Amino acid sequence: MDVIGRWVLVPLSLGALTSGIVQSIGTKWGLVRHYWVLVKLLLTTAATAVLLLHQFTAVEEAARVATQTTAEVSEPLRRFALELLADAGLAAVVLTFITAISIYKPWGSTSFRKAAPAVRSPGTQRWSLRLLLGAIIALIAAFVTLHLNGRSHHHSHGH
Repeated sequence: MDVIGRWVLVPLSLGALTSGIVQSIGTKWGLVRHYWVLVKLLLTTAATAVLLLHQFTAVEEAARVATQTTAEVSEPLRRFALELLADAGLAAVVLTFITAISIYKPWGSTSFRKAAPAVRSPGTQRWSLRLLLGAIIALIAAFVTLHLNGRSHHHSHGH
């Protein structure tokens, strides 16, 4: 898992972020013209940062523990497995959401758009965008706090 994460997932994640920025700049959608593009940029950037944090903490530690052959490591490996499964599930939800907003393109245009104003009412648009951004920030904060404050399994076995 550590090898795949380092040599496949991390480069693909960085590639997705880079190609998304390049494509948005080179198309009519632009990087800051539409809220859905900004949300995708924010989610992809956050997902990449979380992947990097997770790869070089939990996955690296799980790989180290897995190389030990004693019976003492079976419980830590089970905890790592649950943590990694939960994190992968959250990542799947984020990727599904990014795909959905790419298809449906919600929330209209930003104030940087040069064309006609968005069809949706500004009040509804602002409310839904704030709710979405608040949920994203809360999820990221919870994940980072879990991994950095010592409550995560890879920080709790006395190293």
